[in-house]
Amino acid sequence: MGEEKLQEAIESIKEYIERDVKAGFMAPSEIVDHAIDVFYGEIDSELLKPDAEKILEKALSDHLAAQADWPEVTDCDRLDDTFAQLKESGIAAVQDAICCSTCAMEDVSAAIDTMRKEEMPVRGYTFFHEQDTEHAIQSGRFNLSYGYIERDQEAAIKIGHEVKEALEKNGFKVEWDGTIRKRITVFIDWQRRRQ
Repeated sequence: MGEEKLQEAIESIKEYIERDVKAGFMAPSEIVDHAIDVFYGEIDSELLKPDAEKILEKALSDHLAAQADWPEVTDCDRLDDTFAQLKESGIAAVQDAICCSTCAMEDVSAAIDTMRKEEMPVRGYTFFHEQDTEHAIQSGRFNLSYGYIERDQEAAIKIGHEVKEALEKNGFKVEWDGTIRKRITVFIDWQRRRQ
C-alpha cells in the first residue's frame, strides 16, 4: 500500500474521530475502532491504530478545553431533558440511532421493547440517527422522525405535535409543517459534554 493512500486514510479517520468526539455518544474506547472499521479489508488496522489513537487524544483534549467556555446548560442537555420527558409521556425517544432512518428502526424497536419490559406505556416514538447527528454538528440543525406504534397516520401526526411542543417548551426553535410527509427540524448549538 502506498504512503499517499495511508495518509488519505488517516485524514479520513481524523474526520470520523473528531465528529464522534463532538457527537458525544460513543465512549473513547469505541471511537478509534469505529473510525478504523471504515477501512476494514482495505488497510490493516494495525497500521492505522497508532495515528488514530493520537488523533483521538488530541480531539478529546480540544473538546474538553472547549467545554470550559460552554454555558452551564447546553442545548444537548435540554435535548436530553426533552427526550426523558417524552419517554415519561409514553413516547420512545432515541438519540443517535444507527445509520439512517431505515436502520434506525431497529434501535427504536429496542427502545420500545425496553419500555414495555419496564411496564411503561408506549404510544409512539421519535428519533434521530447518526447522519442527523452529523448534520447537527455541521449545520446547527437536524431532523427528527416520529410515529405511532400502530400504522395510523392521524395518530402519528399527533405524536409529531407532542414532540414539537415538548421541544418548544424546552426552548428549542423548531420547524414542521404538521404533515406526515415532513420530519421535524430542530435548531441546535451542538455542545455535548464529555467527562
